[in-house]
Amino acid sequence: MKNKEHIQTLYIPEKGDTAYVDSFVILKDAPNKEAAYKFLEFIHRPENYKLVSEHLELPSINVPARELIEVEPIYKMEDLKGSEILRDIKKTLDIQNKYWQEIMVD
Repeated sequence: MKNKEHIQTLYIPEKGDTAYVDSFVILKDAPNKEAAYKFLEFIHRPENYKLVSEHLELPSINVPARELIEVEPIYKMEDLKGSEILRDIKKTLDIQNKYWQEIMVD
């Protein structure tokens, strides 16, 4: 098991939080779509996704990989039960960017 001394504290509010989804995508103008599809197939194999989850110390969204994982994640999927995924931010993206620029550290 990895040494988790580098993790200070992770707080997930009881009432939930904003959740985000990291995605792999293939652009419609990608020059080598066949290789991109092969990579997606490779990374989503349970034995490979296990390595990703263990390295990041996060719970796996790849269900078959969950049975292979040997490193305890820093939180469990159940801890996110009150979280909400922001789906379509197109209408508010400009204002979100405006306020982000105001609070962002240079």
